[in-house]
Amino acid sequence: MAARSEAQETRRLEALHASGILAAPGESALEQLTALAARSCAAPIACLALLDADCEHYKASVGLALEQLPRESALSAESVRTCAALIVDDTRRDARFARHPFVIAEPRIRFLAAVPVSTADGCVLGALCVAARAPRVLTAEQHGTLQALAQQAAAVIEQVRRIGELRAQLAERERAHHALVAESHARSGFLVALSGELARIGEPQALVCAAMLKLRDRLSATRAILAELDHEARTAILLTQCEGEDLKVETLQLPANSLGVEVESLQGFTTIVQDTRRDSRTAHLYEQWYEPRGVSSLVAVPLLRGGLPVAQLSVINAAPRRWVPSEVELIERVADIVWPAFEKARADRQAEELLQESNQRKDEFLAMLAHELRNPLAPIRNAAQILRLHSKGNSKLEWARAVIERQSRHLTRLVDDLLDVSRIVRGQITLETAPVDLHDVVEHALETSRPLLKERKHQLAVSVPAAELRLDADLTRLSQVFANLLINAAKYTPEGGRIWLEAEQRASEAIVRVRDTGMGISSALLPYVFDLFTQGTRTLDRAQGGLGIGLTLVKKIVEMHGGTVAARSPGLGLGSEFSVCLPLREGTVIPKRAPEETPVTRVPVPAQHVRVLVVDDNVDAAESIAMLISIAGHEVRSVHDAQDALETAQSFQPDVVLLDIGLPGMDGYEVARRLRSQPAIHSMRLVAVTGYGQQSDRERALEAGFDQHLVKPVEPEALHALLGLVAPVGPH
Repeated sequence: MAARSEAQETRRLEALHASGILAAPGESALEQLTALAARSCAAPIACLALLDADCEHYKASVGLALEQLPRESALSAESVRTCAALIVDDTRRDARFARHPFVIAEPRIRFLAAVPVSTADGCVLGALCVAARAPRVLTAEQHGTLQALAQQAAAVIEQVRRIGELRAQLAERERAHHALVAESHARSGFLVALSGELARIGEPQALVCAAMLKLRDRLSATRAILAELDHEARTAILLTQCEGEDLKVETLQLPANSLGVEVESLQGFTTIVQDTRRDSRTAHLYEQWYEPRGVSSLVAVPLLRGGLPVAQLSVINAAPRRWVPSEVELIERVADIVWPAFEKARADRQAEELLQESNQRKDEFLAMLAHELRNPLAPIRNAAQILRLHSKGNSKLEWARAVIERQSRHLTRLVDDLLDVSRIVRGQITLETAPVDLHDVVEHALETSRPLLKERKHQLAVSVPAAELRLDADLTRLSQVFANLLINAAKYTPEGGRIWLEAEQRASEAIVRVRDTGMGISSALLPYVFDLFTQGTRTLDRAQGGLGIGLTLVKKIVEMHGGTVAARSPGLGLGSEFSVCLPLREGTVIPKRAPEETPVTRVPVPAQHVRVLVVDDNVDAAESIAMLISIAGHEVRSVHDAQDALETAQSFQPDVVLLDIGLPGMDGYEVARRLRSQPAIHSMRLVAVTGYGQQSDRERALEAGFDQHLVKPVEPEALHALLGLVAPVGPH
């Protein structure tokens, strides 16, 4: 019974605290009920007493100035204990109250009536009490009224409990709402930041790695996986991001029997599995598939292309997990961001690779085109030189020879430009810089461009400061810049026009301007004038010529020198101006150069004649260069394939072999190696004559055993000078 009473008391106290009445502020309804009880019972003292574990609380009172009493002095204790009304006509005659503080001292209670205040399920919370200072008897009517008022008090307390409960629910909802809003803001911020980060990543795998790393960390998951699925082949390419590991790529064979999650994926639904061991969709494959891979719970979002699932973004946990809706929504949102970004990055990468491949093929084509054009140029130039030696006094032959020379020079320049732009674009040209004076650069440019300026009858004005303007530059390449600008001005200025080349020093820079009175540049073309193959409007006769690569070379070479170039034009028909800005090099001593002689084409008289073997599969090239050499007094033989070259070299024992590299069957490098291996002719001079003129080609020729490397078309003066330096290696 005692245990039961303790359990009942515990339940009663829980009900009292659950009502919230003890913590609630004063209730006017309870005050009114207490006052009504005092009036109905003609009692000067009344109170609503609620009995707690250690004290009695007075939530409403009349004639009492107290808020609580210790439990041992509680007025409601007996009524609470018995769950019944208590009426004491004279407290001094009742042993339970005779020594009560309120009986022996103020307010000196002699009469007490207490009626229980109970909850609907019978828990007594306290009592509605009335008291008087003199003994008396409570009438039946007063008793009934007091019981009715106690029930009303219980109803008020129940209302307070319900209101408190509603307030608690409302507060919880507000907290949940605020938490939801905060989570939504945090999720939105996460997604915005993720989108921004992914937009800056161009490499597809790096993009996926960044996204999955952030998603995994955000959800405190074990790993995240992007799987590209091939349902027909039953394979998946997995990109996996695990904690503490780099992105891992693997190809996986899917189980032969259909997975429940796969069916949902094919239908475009997100799959949520809280426990792969217990879920009916995954349990049958738990030991075979999920457990070995440490997959105890997962969320899998299908990724669509054209409405069909082609991939899946999965977040995996190594332990069972209850995925909340906000987590699932976040994974779905990330999937919506990652897959398009991944597809775009992959498409961009493929487009970039295709563009690079296309550019490489274009550059290779330009290089090959230039090489192939050099082959016919060589015999043309050689034939022109032979005509020069035999056409004196014949005006028609002189005219024909001059046309051939002039046009072959122009074609050679176009070929050189093609090669140069191809090499520069591919980064295959290294500047050979040295201290140079701008005067020398301008002088070389004028030498190159003067024939065209003279042919077009232009007036050229050159203004360069008398003082040295020191540059750290490649003389040949920088001269090419200003020669191209002058030639460009000459081509696009009507015959008899004016061209200026003006240089000045501005602080630590040299400024060189080339301007003209020519056709000008339209505002639409001006921003692209330095782009490869860009040209202004041409007339039908294409009198200007060129390939649209000269200005591209200008810009690239100037930038390689640390300078800048700009184009200006008021408009079509109003001329144009090109400004080159180059950094000056202070304190540099420029070595004095010996004056150069103007080359004169003549038949050289060799100090001694040598044997020369010419090897070229281009018959015209071989025969023409052989004729030039024989006219100079040397003994020459020409062959057109590798085998003949090896056999003739043994019998002829030449002092010099002019060997083409691009021979059919066996290339010139192998021929050179085999010639070097023959002791009888080991000391002869091997000269590579080829259309391939890059530095790597020169190095390869030296490694194969060549002594010298000449680029087609070979200038006759250079060839005769080379032969003049060769001493015969045997009896002639």
